[in-house]
Amino acid sequence: MGSWVMAHIVGLGNMKAQFDKVADPKVAALHMGAALRIAAKPALAALKKITPKGPTGNLRKSAMITVRRYWNQGNAAAFIEHKSSKRLGKKGSHSSILEHGTKERFTKGKIASSYNDKNLGPFDIIQKRVTKRGKNKGKFRFTTRPKYPKAFFKIAPKDKEKVSLGTVPARHLVSRAYYNALSQLQTEMVKELNKALAKAIAQAGLKEVT
Repeated sequence: MGSWVMAHIVGLGNMKAQFDKVADPKVAALHMGAALRIAAKPALAALKKITPKGPTGNLRKSAMITVRRYWNQGNAAAFIEHKSSKRLGKKGSHSSILEHGTKERFTKGKIASSYNDKNLGPFDIIQKRVTKRGKNKGKFRFTTRPKYPKAFFKIAPKDKEKVSLGTVPARHLVSRAYYNALSQLQTEMVKELNKALAKAIAQAGLKEVT
């Protein structure tokens, strides 16, 4: 599951109370969810802007808005996230690595390679002798075609059984996007929820909510 943040905008408590007075909670949830999907667009744009493109662009493409409606409660919530879904064609399963970071990671064997990666595909391995003299005499260096990060190949040192993949610092992309767009989110939520409230009142057959 992609990482997500659910925003609570201060000052919307009265708006929620107005929705609660609508006769049918399903009507309230329907229109509230539609409003939140529109209002969350500034946060989605902010998330795409700060998400690294990477060699495939899959993570940036996986950014999306998810709306969940709580029909019996007359409520709804909007989430911005990197989604992983075969049905939607989203490939953001690695989002948690960038979101939360990692400790030092190691391969299970002596080789680290992207050769079988479905997103990157096969590559050529080029072997070059490092030097003909000195302490590195006779050693080889392996490079790939195409070059990193579109492909990689690494072998563990002779005294090691595994390849270190290093650490990944936490970037907190989703929460950063939320705070970067907070001012716009507040404006859009008030505007769209007011529109949604009017539609919910009309569909519920009420003239107004007091």
